[in-house]
Amino acid sequence: MRVISSIVALAFVSSSAFAIEESDVLFFAPFEGQFRAKLSEGKPVPKVTGKPQFAKGVRGQAARLGPDSILTFPFHRNVAADEGTIVMWAKPEWPMDDGKFHYFFRAS
Repeated sequence: MRVISSIVALAFVSSSAFAIEESDVLFFAPFEGQFRAKLSEGKPVPKVTGKPQFAKGVRGQAARLGPDSILTFPFHRNVAADEGTIVMWAKPEWPMDDGKFHYFFRAS
């Protein structure tokens, strides 16, 4: 069974400083009991495909996505197309030698 647990935060920093301020973040989805983003410049609600669940994360909860589960957040205004930083914690729960290609993140 292919399952991925992930905490996703997309942060787009406008300066070269290493510290991230809340004002630098366009999108943040901590997945604490809901799939809706906690912070977003665009639409915060994802299109949910399959039956994603919640699981224990590194801090708090995480989204647990099975083989047919996808969370699709709108790209418009949630991501700066020309530059930025994407921060994500992921825990793949499938054999690393299964010969299949798996996505953690895809943007278009």
